[in-house]
Amino acid sequence: MKETLTWTEFATATIAIYGAILSTIIFLKEQQKLRRNIKINLTTGYITSDQGLSNFMIILEFVNPGFKTVTINSPELRIYDGKKIIIPNPNSNVRFPHSLEEGKSAHVWIEIEGLQKELIQIGYQNTLKLKGAIRDQTGKQFYSKGWIKIRLHEQYNN
Repeated sequence: MKETLTWTEFATATIAIYGAILSTIIFLKEQQKLRRNIKINLTTGYITSDQGLSNFMIILEFVNPGFKTVTINSPELRIYDGKKIIIPNPNSNVRFPHSLEEGKSAHVWIEIEGLQKELIQIGYQNTLKLKGAIRDQTGKQFYSKGWIKIRLHEQYNN
Protein backbone atom coordinates (compact mmCIF):
# COMPACT_ATOMS: atom_id res chain seq x y z
CA MET A 1 0.00 0.00 0.00
CA LYS A 2 1.51 3.27 -1.16
CA GLU A 3 0.91 6.44 0.82
CA THR A 4 1.13 9.82 -0.87
CA LEU A 5 0.99 13.32 0.48
CA THR A 6 -1.82 15.58 -0.46
CA TRP A 7 -1.00 19.01 -1.80
CA THR A 8 -1.89 20.67 1.51
CA GLU A 9 0.23 18.22 3.52
CA PHE A 10 3.19 18.82 1.19
CA ALA A 11 2.78 22.62 1.42
CA THR A 12 2.52 22.42 5.23
CA ALA A 13 5.69 20.29 5.49
CA THR A 14 7.61 22.60 3.14
CA ILE A 15 6.60 25.72 5.10
CA ALA A 16 7.53 23.99 8.38
CA ILE A 17 11.00 23.08 7.07
CA TYR A 18 11.52 26.59 5.69
CA GLY A 19 10.46 28.07 9.05
CA ALA A 20 12.85 25.81 10.95
CA ILE A 21 15.77 26.78 8.70
CA LEU A 22 14.93 30.48 8.90
CA SER A 23 14.59 30.45 12.70
CA THR A 24 17.93 28.61 13.02
CA ILE A 25 19.66 31.26 10.87
CA ILE A 26 18.12 34.08 12.92
CA PHE A 27 19.13 32.36 16.17
CA LEU A 28 22.75 31.95 15.00
CA LYS A 29 22.92 35.62 13.91
CA GLU A 30 21.61 36.75 17.30
CA GLN A 31 24.20 34.58 19.08
CA GLN A 32 26.91 36.12 16.90
CA LYS A 33 25.82 39.59 18.02
CA LEU A 34 26.34 38.61 21.66
CA ARG A 35 29.90 37.32 21.12
CA ARG A 36 32.99 39.47 21.58
CA ASN A 37 35.18 39.41 18.51
CA ILE A 38 38.36 41.22 17.52
CA LYS A 39 39.99 40.85 14.13
CA ILE A 40 43.74 41.57 14.03
CA ASN A 41 45.53 42.62 10.85
CA LEU A 42 49.33 42.40 11.00
CA THR A 43 51.35 44.16 8.29
CA THR A 44 54.55 46.08 7.74
CA GLY A 45 54.94 49.50 6.19
CA TYR A 46 55.56 53.17 6.75
CA ILE A 47 53.59 55.82 8.62
CA THR A 48 53.18 59.18 6.88
CA SER A 49 53.28 62.53 8.66
CA ASP A 50 54.09 66.19 7.97
CA GLN A 51 57.79 65.27 8.22
CA GLY A 52 57.50 62.55 5.53
CA LEU A 53 57.72 58.78 5.83
CA SER A 54 58.59 57.09 9.09
CA ASN A 55 61.09 54.29 9.51
CA PHE A 56 59.87 50.79 8.56
CA MET A 57 57.22 49.60 11.03
CA ILE A 58 55.23 46.58 12.12
CA ILE A 59 51.61 47.74 12.06
CA LEU A 60 48.86 46.09 14.08
CA GLU A 61 45.23 46.94 13.41
CA PHE A 62 42.56 45.79 15.86
CA VAL A 63 39.03 45.82 14.43
CA ASN A 64 35.79 45.14 16.27
CA PRO A 65 33.46 43.64 13.62
CA GLY A 66 30.97 42.57 16.30
CA PHE A 67 28.01 44.28 17.84
CA LYS A 68 29.40 44.66 21.39
CA THR A 69 32.02 47.05 22.75
CA VAL A 70 35.16 45.10 23.69
CA THR A 71 37.74 46.49 26.12
CA ILE A 72 41.19 45.45 24.97
CA ASN A 73 44.44 45.40 26.94
CA SER A 74 47.98 46.09 25.75
CA PRO A 75 48.88 44.50 22.43
CA GLU A 76 51.34 41.64 22.10
CA LEU A 77 53.57 40.06 19.51
CA ARG A 78 53.80 36.28 19.66
CA ILE A 79 57.09 34.70 18.62
CA TYR A 80 56.92 31.44 16.70
CA ASP A 81 58.55 29.59 19.65
CA GLY A 82 55.55 30.47 21.87
CA LYS A 83 57.05 33.38 23.78
CA LYS A 84 55.31 36.73 23.78
CA ILE A 85 56.33 40.36 23.74
CA ILE A 86 53.88 42.56 25.65
CA ILE A 87 53.86 46.18 24.51
CA PRO A 88 52.57 48.14 27.55
CA ASN A 89 52.86 51.68 26.11
CA PRO A 90 52.85 51.32 22.34
CA ASN A 91 52.84 54.00 19.69
CA SER A 92 49.13 54.05 18.93
CA ASN A 93 46.12 56.14 18.04
CA VAL A 94 44.49 55.05 21.36
CA ARG A 95 45.52 54.45 24.99
CA PHE A 96 45.34 50.97 26.49
CA PRO A 97 43.23 49.51 27.97
CA HIS A 98 40.81 50.77 25.33
CA SER A 99 37.08 50.27 24.81
CA LEU A 100 36.75 49.35 21.15
CA GLU A 101 33.20 50.06 20.03
CA GLU A 102 31.39 48.07 17.36
CA GLY A 103 32.71 48.77 13.88
CA LYS A 104 35.72 50.73 15.19
CA SER A 105 39.46 50.05 14.98
CA ALA A 106 42.70 50.89 16.77
CA HIS A 107 46.23 50.93 15.39
CA VAL A 108 49.64 50.23 16.91
CA TRP A 109 52.98 50.67 15.17
CA ILE A 110 56.37 49.32 16.25
CA GLU A 111 59.66 50.40 14.72
CA ILE A 112 61.37 47.27 13.37
CA GLU A 113 64.94 48.43 14.06
CA GLY A 114 64.26 48.89 17.79
CA LEU A 115 62.53 45.52 17.97
CA GLN A 116 65.43 43.86 16.15
CA LYS A 117 67.94 45.24 18.68
CA GLU A 118 65.87 44.06 21.65
CA LEU A 119 65.39 40.57 20.21
CA ILE A 120 69.11 40.20 19.44
CA GLN A 121 69.91 41.42 22.97
CA ILE A 122 67.85 38.62 24.54
CA GLY A 123 69.46 35.97 22.35
CA TYR A 124 67.46 35.58 19.15
CA GLN A 125 69.32 35.16 15.86
CA ASN A 126 68.54 35.25 12.14
CA THR A 127 64.83 35.25 11.16
CA LEU A 128 61.77 35.27 13.43
CA LYS A 129 58.09 34.72 12.73
CA LEU A 130 55.73 37.03 14.62
CA LYS A 131 51.98 37.05 15.11
CA GLY A 132 49.82 39.86 16.51
CA ALA A 133 47.74 39.22 19.62
CA ILE A 134 45.56 41.04 22.11
CA ARG A 135 43.58 40.03 25.20
CA ASP A 136 40.26 41.51 26.24
CA GLN A 137 39.29 42.38 29.82
CA THR A 138 37.64 38.98 30.31
CA GLY A 139 40.87 37.16 29.40
CA LYS A 140 39.85 36.02 25.92
CA GLN A 141 42.84 36.04 23.56
CA PHE A 142 42.63 37.07 19.89
CA TYR A 143 45.33 36.44 17.26
CA SER A 144 46.16 37.65 13.77
CA LYS A 145 45.64 35.00 11.12
CA GLY A 146 49.07 35.10 9.57
CA TRP A 147 52.68 35.38 10.63
CA ILE A 148 55.20 37.93 9.43
CA LYS A 149 58.91 37.26 9.18
CA ILE A 150 61.57 39.71 10.23
CA ARG A 151 65.25 39.18 9.66
CA LEU A 152 67.14 40.36 12.72
CA HIS A 153 70.31 41.38 10.91
CA GLU A 154 68.70 43.08 7.93
CA GLN A 155 68.64 46.84 7.66
CA TYR A 156 65.07 47.83 6.78
CA ASN A 157 65.59 51.58 6.62
CA ASN A 158 67.67 53.51 4.00
